[in-house]
Amino acid sequence: MGSHTPPEGKVDPSVDMKTAVRNQVNRLDAKEYFTLLAQLMKTNPPSTADASALDRFAKIGLVPSKDFDASKLNADFVKHIPQFGLDRIMLQLKTNRNVKHINGWAFTTKTGIYGTDYLMRALVTVIGLARTDHRTPFIRPRARMRMTKITMGRTNTSCALRRGRPRPQRDFGR
Repeated sequence: MGSHTPPEGKVDPSVDMKTAVRNQVNRLDAKEYFTLLAQLMKTNPPSTADASALDRFAKIGLVPSKDFDASKLNADFVKHIPQFGLDRIMLQLKTNRNVKHINGWAFTTKTGIYGTDYLMRALVTVIGLARTDHRTPFIRPRARMRMTKITMGRTNTSCALRRGRPRPQRDFGR
C-alpha cells in the first residue's frame, strides 16, 4: 500500500468558525434564511422524495437551482416566520407519533434517518439530542438551556421539560 497525503485544506475567512451554527441560523431573518437555502440547494440538490415539499416551497419563491424570489413572500407575514416556524417545530414534542413521553422525558428511536419528516429533523436540531448509548436515543434540553418550560407562543400550548426526573429504564421501539 502506498501512502496518501491529503491536499492542503482551504479555509474561507468570511465563514464564522467561532459562533455556533445554531446561533448563526437563529440570527437570519426569513429572507436571509431562504436565500441561503436556495444557494445550498444549488450545490446540494433535493431528492426526488422531496417533490411534494418542493411544490409548496415554490409558492414562496424557493425553487431548486434558482435564486430565491423574495417578492413572493407576503411582507406582513415575513416578520412572523421565525416564531411560526419555531412554534410548529416545538409542537412536534406533542404531536409526532415517533416521540414517546415517560417521566418528563421525550424519547425517540427515529433519529438520524428522517426521510421527508422535516419537522422531526428540525425538532432534534432545535432541542438537541442526548444519548446514553447507541440503543437509547432520547430528546432532552441541552445542558446549556436553562429553561424548564417551552411556551408555544400564540397557541398558548406548553410542554414541560423537567429537570431531575428519572428517565425510563427500558428501550423504546425495539
